[in-house]
Amino acid sequence: MQLYSRIIGSGPPILVLHGVFGMSDNWVTIGSALAEHGFTVHLLDLRNHGRSPHAETHRYPDMCDDLNHYLEQNKLAIVDIIGHSMGGKLAMMYGLLDPEKLRKLVIVDIAPSDYRNLDNSFHADIITTLLQIEFLSHFRQTISRRRLETNEHTAATRLCCQLEQFLIVSHINGDLPNPFFAEIGFNHPTE
Repeated sequence: MQLYSRIIGSGPPILVLHGVFGMSDNWVTIGSALAEHGFTVHLLDLRNHGRSPHAETHRYPDMCDDLNHYLEQNKLAIVDIIGHSMGGKLAMMYGLLDPEKLRKLVIVDIAPSDYRNLDNSFHADIITTLLQIEFLSHFRQTISRRRLETNEHTAATRLCCQLEQFLIVSHINGDLPNPFFAEIGFNHPTE
């Protein structure tokens, strides 16, 4: 898969891997700062995110293959990787599968643990909120506008509004449904 990237600066290569529902746009400020310190910064959109193609799978081994393809396309033999959240988990797996291609690894905001355990109330609350968002009915007029118009300002409403605004950027990519969202129960807007 040919991943979308924006490349900033000149020097030793650093790949930046965003978190779930993120994209390269989230890292432009940090990427620019790293570039000013003498690095070539590759801000990637991982599969099923941002401007990269959408695929039927969203598995870490597939994303490691995507990284290998990216390195090959860009003639990069050894890189530093900064991985945030899902990107951090991908970076850790990549480091285990292809350690000879990795010089330095920086992991941000994730640990090598199993996050599928919904007994963790923080993650359970986020997943529950995400599953309640109906993108189709709010595609043209966001939850935020509706809630502000009706003066509903509960913490759950604010969280829902913020998550919807953040997720809708990665959820819609042309007319193609995003299989990652389908795997976790989101409906893709068809209108």
